Amino acid sequence: MMDHHQAVDDADTDVTNFGSVSYFQDQVNSYEFSVTRYNGSTYVSPRFKQKQRVELKIGILLPFHQKNDNYTRELTLSGTSAIRMAAAEINVQELIPGAYITLVEKDSFPKDVEGQGAITQAVVAAVSLVQEGVIGVIGDISSSWTSLSALITSTLQIPQCSYTAVAASLADRSQYGHFFRTVQTPFLFADAALSFVTSRGWPSVGMLYSNDEFGKQLSQYTIMKAKNQGVHMQSYQSFYDDTASISQVAKDIDAFLSTGVRIVLIAAQGDAQLTALAVAAHRGYMDENHVWIVLAPVQDLQESIASFNAILVRRSQGEQLNEANHVGMQDVSQETLDSNQTAQSWVTPLDYLAWTTSDTQSISYQTAFSGGIFSFRSSKDLSGYQPFDDFLEKWSHLDPTLYPFAGIPQVSPHVGMAYSCMMTMARGFTQSLLHTSQNNTAALHNLTSGDLGETLVPTAFNTGYQGPEGPIVYNQDGDRTTGNFRVFNIQHGEDVQIGTIFAGELNLTSPPLYFNGGAMTPTGMPGKESINPGYHTAISLIIISFASFGVFVALVSACSVITYKRHQTNISTLKSSILELTGFLLLYISVFFFSADRARSDCFIIPISFHLGFDLVLCCLSIKLYHIYQVHNNIYISGPLLSDRRFLQICSGALLAPVIGLLIWLPTTSSSIQTINTPVSTNTYYTRCDYGSQHQVFVALISLIAALFLAVAVILALRTRGVPGRAPKYSEVKYINLAVYNIFFSTFIGFTVFRTATADYFTRHYLSAAMIVWGSTVSLLVLYLPKLHTIYIKDNPHARKSLGRLSNASQLRWGNQQQQQQQLQSNQGRSFTPAGEIVSINRMINNTSGPFVYNNGLSSSSSQSARQRVHQRHQLTTGSSIDAEAYECRMAVQVVYRYFAHLGAWDMKHIVLFPRIGYFSFVSEKSHKGLVFHYVEASIVSSMDGGYILKVHGTGQTDVLMQVARHEDLDIWYERFNVYSKLQQCQQAYFNTGSDLPPAQQVIGPFAGGGNGVHQNHTTATETTTMTSFLTSRDNSGHYQGSTRGRGLGYDDDNDSEDGQAGSKKSNKKNANENDNYDEETSELSWAAVDSYRQGHGASENNRSHSGSQHNPFRY
Repeated sequence: MMDHHQAVDDADTDVTNFGSVSYFQDQVNSYEFSVTRYNGSTYVSPRFKQKQRVELKIGILLPFHQKNDNYTRELTLSGTSAIRMAAAEINVQELIPGAYITLVEKDSFPKDVEGQGAITQAVVAAVSLVQEGVIGVIGDISSSWTSLSALITSTLQIPQCSYTAVAASLADRSQYGHFFRTVQTPFLFADAALSFVTSRGWPSVGMLYSNDEFGKQLSQYTIMKAKNQGVHMQSYQSFYDDTASISQVAKDIDAFLSTGVRIVLIAAQGDAQLTALAVAAHRGYMDENHVWIVLAPVQDLQESIASFNAILVRRSQGEQLNEANHVGMQDVSQETLDSNQTAQSWVTPLDYLAWTTSDTQSISYQTAFSGGIFSFRSSKDLSGYQPFDDFLEKWSHLDPTLYPFAGIPQVSPHVGMAYSCMMTMARGFTQSLLHTSQNNTAALHNLTSGDLGETLVPTAFNTGYQGPEGPIVYNQDGDRTTGNFRVFNIQHGEDVQIGTIFAGELNLTSPPLYFNGGAMTPTGMPGKESINPGYHTAISLIIISFASFGVFVALVSACSVITYKRHQTNISTLKSSILELTGFLLLYISVFFFSADRARSDCFIIPISFHLGFDLVLCCLSIKLYHIYQVHNNIYISGPLLSDRRFLQICSGALLAPVIGLLIWLPTTSSSIQTINTPVSTNTYYTRCDYGSQHQVFVALISLIAALFLAVAVILALRTRGVPGRAPKYSEVKYINLAVYNIFFSTFIGFTVFRTATADYFTRHYLSAAMIVWGSTVSLLVLYLPKLHTIYIKDNPHARKSLGRLSNASQLRWGNQQQQQQQLQSNQGRSFTPAGEIVSINRMINNTSGPFVYNNGLSSSSSQSARQRVHQRHQLTTGSSIDAEAYECRMAVQVVYRYFAHLGAWDMKHIVLFPRIGYFSFVSEKSHKGLVFHYVEASIVSSMDGGYILKVHGTGQTDVLMQVARHEDLDIWYERFNVYSKLQQCQQAYFNTGSDLPPAQQVIGPFAGGGNGVHQNHTTATETTTMTSFLTSRDNSGHYQGSTRGRGLGYDDDNDSEDGQAGSKKSNKKNANENDNYDEETSELSWAAVDSYRQGHGASENNRSHSGSQHNPFRY
């Protein structure tokens, strides 16, 4: 097949020939190409070239004329065939848009030249390729020749790929910044060994490395990788030193193993590797306590041991060896060796050790190498891997006359690597073209001219390509990050394959055997003692005792809450208490397993129980605090703040995030979760859970969720710290706040200590467990001791009845009379001044710019009683007969944003309603700050007992909820807010039809709500209301009575008290007299209002309404 190679002038003709052109047809790829030989170079390009496509030249620098070594020639010609095959696919499939590949093949092996002349010719060959204008180079075969060309190409920023050069020195970025390779380097053996170490759970290793270039570079890389993978490098020692006698090897190994190393990595090859294994076996270190992992293939081990034993036998028979006969290292001078080379036979280093050792006992190969020795070899057959199968299928059908060494159903590993060199280079060029800001034509011009060379570093060729030899990913040094290996285990003297490593993933097909054929994995620890406290130390027993006490309190509290259901409060219902106690129990469970001797199952139970318990407790506390924050200023809330169903919905929704995080984390990484022994000193270790390399992301996510729960709870605790604890239904809030503060400080201390890398193991362990127990137990006692005290000690029917069930509203209504009078005087002192407020109303109505500004409408100068402000008539403008209406009272108010209605909080406010102009104001009793709200209409949200709520719809994105004490009050305020809007709608309908307006009673009556003929507003004990006679009394049918008027829609406590003392007759008589006096007023006011609208006041009212709707409903 080599005779059919068509790439170069194999007939050894003059390299200065002016060449010839040949054309070939590739049937497999449906590709015609031409081969042109010119001036010692061969050009392979498509036969038919499109003019619009740009030519990209790729140089191939290989020893084409080297014929002395058949293996080197096979590497050269079969690799060239694979590169040609890749170029054909690239051109046919147009993988590089707008361009095609031309291969320029150049011989790197000079003819009839040796020594310095050969080096010179190799450099000349590389320079000639550069002069051809190549944008990439593939080659060379040997590392020495590759280093020469790679130095040139990297200097000129031309990417170069090799599929055979494995020298560690080529990873030097300072010299070879644009060089990369598809061949597996020796560094990948370290990755393979460390993956096996972590799979066995060994926390620490030691390293023996030969003191040569190979051993030094491989050891440095291994130490760095071990640190990145969390494997402790306990000790490392060089041997086989160039400057020391070979007899020092035994002493080096003795000193190394005296440090307590049990898992030994050997970074050596050849004689150095065999010497280390033989010395370890001879000195008895091949035992059940040691495992030996070789970072290179092991070859000729049995033969070397047999030779070692044979020398020992010869020594026992009295034979001796002259030291000058040793050929190893520096034992004899070079002059002595040269002078005796023809007269003496020289021995290997291992043989020399056999001649010089003081222990003449031979090595039992079957016993010493019965198990516990592992090594790795590169995989050659990747059958079952789809890219490899596809490549092999196509390779087997190629014409061997065009592609030497092809056309057979087998392939060498270097063939796939050569193919991947060409493919990754082409894909990298395509990726670079796509990332430029220029058009494709300009980008191709920059590529061919070398302007993109600065960006074509090894990592630029990471395109996600899946080659025949596995995924091709380069690190910054140009080496592959993963490799394919076979794992071997010496079992009873035989080298047996027990698994594979593909793309860095270990797969053991059979269990490994250790010394004497044992299957039990050694601990890897040098007879160390575990310092995991478990349940054996005094501190652990104290922590467990407190945790057990907490469990007892939680269980007693749960049984008590379930048994005595009547003791549940407005804040803590039965189900909320059960969920809360379940969270505490989960926290205690996490403490029990955290303190125990660590097992693999603990690695699952601890994070699940802790995070679910922690989040569940904080979720329950946060929900309670949030609803207290919402309603604590609302005196009409008398029932439970939150239903069990709603509580469960919110709690389950909040816990969904941590549950999903745990479900994604633990099941998906369960195969990598295991326990490992982490050394503390030379004779102690502790066992911990190892969650794999990806666990940090999940831990950070779940910890962030827990931190959000804690932050929300603390914020709500701070917002509710001013809630009066003496109020019976809110007495629990102070205990909830204390529990939240306690959990916050415990979490802060525990998290800080647990995440401090400098803290010793005992400090982290004990403080973490103690903080969980402290935070849980103290919070549990703070929350549930008052409940248990009420249930079992304060066994008083009156106490049980009033505990958390008597509302603030009830206290205000049925408290002692003296407190009510003080409350009334206080409110009267802060009420509106009649004259001052009317001035504000006139300014507002006469101001055409929009709604008025309400500046703290409360005044302390008014000393008039509430009776004097039951009804007031005010002149709006000079000469006008229209009356202004204003109603005021004290009620619970909640300002809500329509899209986030649940974020608002209730507050008791002083309300002043101006229904004629569609505005009302409210002033906080605490801050004395008021707002003015422009509304459209009002609707009833809830009319259930204990929840009489009215919703006032604003003109913007904000609404206002109001809660009153009784159903009658709800109807009254619904009428007050809507009567004018309904009247305007009716008037507009009559105006549109041109009909006369009906009587006032018929206009207003249909829009009035139900109720009794006499209305009394019991909104608060100090409430006062001003109103016009426009709202008259109604009969039982719901229509207003024009001839009679009820007492009015408001009253004060003095009047109510007097009426109650005089009896119902006196009250009715007084009301009847008032109705008679106001009869004429009512009719006059009603029709005056109607006439004003017909005469144009309605238009101005519409203008004011339109102007007001363009502004924010709140004005300060």
